[in-house]
Amino acid sequence: MTPSKLATIYAFCFTVGAAFLALFAIPKEVLVEAPSWMAVAFSYLWIPGTIFLLAGFAALISYFLTNAFEHFLKNSKYYDCRKAKISDLSKIYEMADDLFDWDVSPVESMKRWQKHNSTIFWIIEKYEVNKNSKKKSFEGYFCVIPITEEATNLLLTGEITGTNFEKRHIIQTGKDFENVYIGGVAGTSRNAKGFAMMGLKQYLNYLIEQGLKRIITRPVSDDGLKVVMHHGFTSIGPNENIGNLFEIK
Repeated sequence: MTPSKLATIYAFCFTVGAAFLALFAIPKEVLVEAPSWMAVAFSYLWIPGTIFLLAGFAALISYFLTNAFEHFLKNSKYYDCRKAKISDLSKIYEMADDLFDWDVSPVESMKRWQKHNSTIFWIIEKYEVNKNSKKKSFEGYFCVIPITEEATNLLLTGEITGTNFEKRHIIQTGKDFENVYIGGVAGTSRNAKGFAMMGLKQYLNYLIEQGLKRIITRPVSDDGLKVVMHHGFTSIGPNENIGNLFEIK
């Protein structure tokens, strides 16, 4: 029911209910000369009066709730996290290349990784919903790469980096693993960054429940360094600078 109809209903119910209660409140002395049936009838007018007032209050509450819901539909914004598709990788590359000063893995490498393991890249999308349309936009991403024990050792010794993994360094979709390398985590806004971090933490918690033992990353920005330090990562190298490997076990 539309808000306008609800407004008509609650106005009508309040008016009728108030009229019944007003008649009920007429002093009995006024009705002395009225027929006895009228006096009896007036003594029960509080019942329909109360019913109409309660119906009016119900319609009023429905009116405010309907207005609030329509306002939500016209102004709703929310974020969603999903596994990336091959078609999403170019957007991820462009965002990473724009935000980070360090080398970014080529799109072709990212596609090879994605075909080998479809759970590496996750994207953050913002939805803006109104009564007539639903707009979707790419707002961020995070990257978690399941790596072999060999790749872990090569990473720790500096023989490979997170940008030049080969397919043999990455665990295939559906197979067990104990080590991961966190690649980029980015967002176009503060809200998108926060949602990307929340999605990353939830995904890592899930992996830990599945047997994940070691998490390695290399912060490539001031924000990234602050995040790893805040979450208890320790530097593998001699210092705690941007570009060094950090891990948490």
